[in-house]
Parts: sequence; C-alpha cells; structure tokens
Amino acid sequence: MNVNNYLYIKLCRIITMIVFMAAIMGCNDIENRDYGNLGQENEKDLIYEGEELSFDGIKGDVATIYVVDDRIYFNTYEQDEQTEVTENFTEEGMTKEIAISEGEAVIQRLYSAMIDGNDVKEIPLVELKEDERIVTILVDRDSNIVLILEDSNNQEKKTSFIIVKTDQKGRELNRKDISYDIDPDADIARDNIFFDDKGRMIIVLNQEVCVFDNNYNFLCQLEMDEYVDNVAMTKDGHFICGGKNGQGAYIKQLDIDNKKWGKETLIGIEYFSGSDSLINGCDYDFYYKDHSGIYGYDIINKTSVKLMDFMASDVELERVYRFLSLEGEQFIAMSTNQGGKTEIMKYKKRDLSISEDKKVVTYGTLEIDADIRDAVVRFNKENKNYRVEFKDYSLEEEPIAKMNMDIMAGDVPDIIDLSGMSVKQYILKGMLEDLTPYMEKDTEIKETDMVDSVWNAMKIDDRVYYVAPSFSVSTLVARTKDVGTETGWTFDDMKQVLKKKDKKTRPFAEENIGMLYILMNYRISDFIDWDTGKCYFNSEEFREILEFCNVKGGIELDNELNYSSLVKDGKVLFVNGDISLGMIQVYKKMYDDDITLIGYPSEDKEGSYFNFNNMTGIYSKSKNKEGAWEFVRTLISKEYQMNEWKMNDIPTRKDCFEIKIKKETAKEKYNDEYGDEIIPADFCWSYENFEVQIVPASNEDVRMYRKLIDNTKKVGECNDFILEIILEEAEAYFNEDKNADQTIEIIQNRVETYVNENR
Repeated sequence: MNVNNYLYIKLCRIITMIVFMAAIMGCNDIENRDYGNLGQENEKDLIYEGEELSFDGIKGDVATIYVVDDRIYFNTYEQDEQTEVTENFTEEGMTKEIAISEGEAVIQRLYSAMIDGNDVKEIPLVELKEDERIVTILVDRDSNIVLILEDSNNQEKKTSFIIVKTDQKGRELNRKDISYDIDPDADIARDNIFFDDKGRMIIVLNQEVCVFDNNYNFLCQLEMDEYVDNVAMTKDGHFICGGKNGQGAYIKQLDIDNKKWGKETLIGIEYFSGSDSLINGCDYDFYYKDHSGIYGYDIINKTSVKLMDFMASDVELERVYRFLSLEGEQFIAMSTNQGGKTEIMKYKKRDLSISEDKKVVTYGTLEIDADIRDAVVRFNKENKNYRVEFKDYSLEEEPIAKMNMDIMAGDVPDIIDLSGMSVKQYILKGMLEDLTPYMEKDTEIKETDMVDSVWNAMKIDDRVYYVAPSFSVSTLVARTKDVGTETGWTFDDMKQVLKKKDKKTRPFAEENIGMLYILMNYRISDFIDWDTGKCYFNSEEFREILEFCNVKGGIELDNELNYSSLVKDGKVLFVNGDISLGMIQVYKKMYDDDITLIGYPSEDKEGSYFNFNNMTGIYSKSKNKEGAWEFVRTLISKEYQMNEWKMNDIPTRKDCFEIKIKKETAKEKYNDEYGDEIIPADFCWSYENFEVQIVPASNEDVRMYRKLIDNTKKVGECNDFILEIILEEAEAYFNEDKNADQTIEIIQNRVETYVNENR
C-alpha cells in the first residue's frame, strides 16, 4: 500500500481516539517511578498578555536569550558581506588562479537590558584569534560571559573546543581547552549548556552529559538511556532532563556529587510536545509546556499547576518558542514574525478588570489542527468584534459520538470542522449553512478567486457548504505504454492491461485487503446516495472490485525488493498516491518511462479525487453566523494561504496556486512579492533505498499537473466506519469463510443500515 494512504487512513483513525490522557491523580510508587499530580486551575488566572520588547540600537537578529537576576541577556548575529579570495591550483600541468567566494562570516554580539527593555548595553566580547570562531555565547549565574570557541588549527589538522570566561567589560578571566574531554565531532548547542548552583558547567551531547567544575576541569560523564532534548535547571540550580516511558512523560535529576541519575518522576502528561518543553525554574521548581499552556511544578509535593493558557492568551505556537520564566509568574520567549525576524516577547497576566467586549464564536473540532489554531489566534488578535474559542472533542472518550450527540441535542458550535466527517450527512440534516450568499456579499473574497475545478467539486446542488484552504489530488499512476495517454478507465480496461502481462505481474504489490483498501478508500461515496439512503454495494461494479481483489500472496516488501524496484521492473503496474509537481518527478523515475495519471478504475471513468484539508462550515442555526463567516473567510484569503507555514500544501485560491507554480518552476533565485528569497528546488526525495533529486518542474510536468487538477471532479470522502465494515466483511470472503454473494449482502445491509441511521 502506498505510504501516503497508510498515513491518511491512520489520521482518520487517530481522530476517533483520545488525543491526550486525563490528568493522573494520586501519588504512587511503581517500579521506582513517581506519579505527579495535576493541580486544579482557575481559568480566569490563565490569561496572559504578550508585548514585544523593543531594544534601541541593537544590530542583527536574536539567536538566544538568558535571564540572570533582573536582566535579560540576548545574543544576536548577522551575516557579513561575502569576500572573494584568490587561490592557485594546478590542472593538467598548468597553474591557474581562480576567485573563490568564501562563506558569509557571522558577526555575533551580546546585549543586556532590564526586564522592561530599558537600559540596553552591548557587552564587549573577547578578541578572537585567527582560527577561532564563536560556537555559542552564555551567561553564567554570576553574570560572567562564557564563550565556547572552535579553534580550527590547519597546521595540526584538528579542531579544538575552548571555553573562555570574561567579565562584562570583555576582560578574560579564564581559558580552558576541553577538546580532550568531549567528542571532537560533538554538536554543542547553546540551549543544552547549563550552570548549576555551584558554578559547574553541564553540557548535553546526544546521549551523554559532560560535567565540568567552575574552573572548567572535567569532572564526569554520565550516559542517558536515550536521546534526550528536554533539559532544564530547577530554581535551586539542579539539572533535570525529561523523557517518556510506558507510563508517560517523566523528569529525573542529575546527582553530580554521586555521579548518578535520580529516580524518574512522572509529571502527569503523556509526552513532551517539543524540544523546548522543559523550562528553568523560578517561582516553581521548574516549568513545562504542552500544546495547551505552561505549568509550574512542585517537586516535593509532586503537583502541577497550570499557569498560562496559550489559546486564551493568543500565543501562536508555530511562532513562539524557548520560554523563560521570570519572577511573579511572568515569561519571556522568542518569537518569529511574518518576515522571519526573531523578536523577544514578554507575557504577564492580563488585567481582568478591563473586559474584552467581543462576541464569542465557537469552533467545534475532533482535533485542533496547528494551522487552524494559529489562524484563530491571529483572528482573535486582529478582529475587534469577535473572538473564536475551540470546543475540542478530542478529550472525550468517544469524540465523534459525543460531537454527534451534541448536534442532535442542538448544542452545536457556530463553526464545524468537517475533516473526516460526511458533509452530505450534515447537509441532509440541515446542519450546514449555505455559504454562497456570504460570498456574494463579501467585498474582498469571490468565487472567481478560487481554482475553478476545486470550487466546482466543493459545490453540492450548486451550493457551497464549506471552504478549505488547501487540497491534494489522489489518483493511480501507470506506465504510458501500458495504458495510453488518455486518463480515465473502467475495470474491464484494467483487466485487459493485465491480460497482456505474464501471470506474475501484479496490479499492486498488496494482496486482497490492501488492494481493496486502495480501490475503495476514496470511492465509498460513489456507492452511497445520502439523499435517499440507498446503497449500491450489491451492484456489479462493487462485485467486480471485490472479486478482482481476491488475490493471494502479496509481494513481500523489504530492503532487497522494494516497491520502486518492482514498479521499475514491471512486476507491479500501478502506484496510488497524492500528486504534486515533485511527486511527478518521483513517479517518472520510478517507472523509468513516461507516465499517465490514469485514475482509479470506475464506470464513469472519473477516478481522480480531491482531498480537502481543514474543511470548515457554519452551523445553520448559529446565532453568530456573521461572526462565524468573519473567521471562515480568512481561510480562503490570500494572506492565509500565502502564509509561509501553509505553502507546502496546494492552495485553493488561483493567485496563490499560480505563485506556488512559479516557485516550483523557478530556475533562478528571485524575491517574491513579500520580499522572501525564492531558491530553485534542489533536494533529495527518498523512500527505502529509492532516491530522486527534485529540481525545478518542467513545462511538461506543469501541463500534466494542471490537466489532472482541471479534469478532477469528485471529492474523496474518508468514512472510516464504513471502510472498516467493508474490509472486515471482505476478509471473511478472502479467507473463504463466506462466498461473494454472502459477503456483498452483509456489506450492503450493514452499510445501508448505518447510512439510514445517520443521514
């Protein structure tokens, strides 16, 4: 089965499961592991306001931040202009002189300022020797400046790591070569170096921790059980690292004096959500963050208290990172703005006496998508009349069932996330608002802004009930000399192609169940009429699919015999998956020939399907329809779809689609309309032992791509429940426990019952 489709169905299934564990209550000692308690929080105390700290006179972009006592220290960097040097070399007995462009030099600076951004000072750095460069700049607990330098001594052909400590006037206090104490190939990261309460330096390197005394003499090295990238210091100056075991996320403390690790303490969450999840202690022993907010942790009492709610505080998780704690439950963090420049943000609790006079619009979802979450945060910051709040069903024991129960009871969110849901079901129940009138009244967004075939596919009875910011197209790929140049075919056409091959040739590498999944995943809606409740799994077409898939002995895929080599050798004829300009290059090399995007076989020969991302509609009985539309429309705005985080998807807007095509066909560097430098594609795509170098798309590839999109008319409907019925019953047929007639009858009855109960 194509890896893309495995991931797609896996996503559909994940949606129906609990995404996060409930807080673990109680304190038990199980196999030397302690469970932490998650304390209760008052929601009104979780809202913070963020402000950008402005520093006058600084140069460069911020690389990292530190807090020592009452001051912020931040390291900046900027690129120096390229220089050219001349070098002589000998070729075929002749000496030539050429100009070599050296890499851009990085200029690093260190500044300090008060917490409020005032009293900005540049701190002078020690003068470097000829072969030295700064790896990282640190500030220890006594406000001394500590530089780790890399010394590339070309004569001795070795690289040394040197620690230099200076005061705040740049006067050198200590210098120590630590090259013999750590791996010379080590990747020393500024975020993984700490100073404990005794001034000792702790450096985290992959799966080990190296400790040096306050004069940088080597003390010890301790191995870690796994690669750990969550590390922090407690408020008392003790080093901790975080990991995950079978019970959930844990922390453990480093005992330097006894050169060993302490026991693991579970903190009450399932896993750490990122490499910056642990935060140095201040008012609490330490802090940690997950997708929802920041928590303070008390080590003695093993309790967590939620301090800051990201959603309520309008924090864009895709842009804000590396939180540091300040006294009085304040935080600072690094943030990347729309232009890619790094800013320093300060967060403090909102003054709740100042009420926010906005109408609340609810957004119901089975799982909060990161892109939608950030879109909501930006909307809440910018819109003066409405505020969107999530109603997240992922925490329910049965998310889909709970959402449907709420809908039946009339407790419906204003905005509904339709991803993985049956749009036709909701339309028949009268649950979805027709968005056409809103488009007609909108002065900025029009139907004509959208890719024509995409917009037409979205329409149901010439009405639009949802929007989507991006899409993909799923189809079958085949060798042109096998199927011809025309797209679209029937099962009879596929059989005719197979008849011309020897008996060892397979349509797909998968056997029965895998093959049935490929051929039915996007086609379920072709066999269901939600208007009448009638199903057509007792049709000749479905029987033909079922019998066609009754093949034993799928080809074993391993490193010696992978999918790509089977296709290249002609042992497997067809590949299914999502098509992009880059993937067209992949499939062309895989087939080592011309390809045809033929589509899945079907009676109407329209076997390619759109898959829409973040399908979003409005509840027809919402009391905040205008406010709901204010948000929904942002998903099909140029600003949203051109956002740098979204351009990996295919935009549904014409203008954004054309900008994406231009980027993927660019053969020379250029600056786009936002001032971003666009660099021609040149990267390696690999799967198993198959590799393709992706380069700018050719005109031929673009024509093929446009033709596929222009000719696609259907929307693939992922209905995990119905697909499970089909695969479950078909397995009995493939195992010869039931015949085709019995299997078809059971599938027809089960699915039709489900459809009529839910339409």
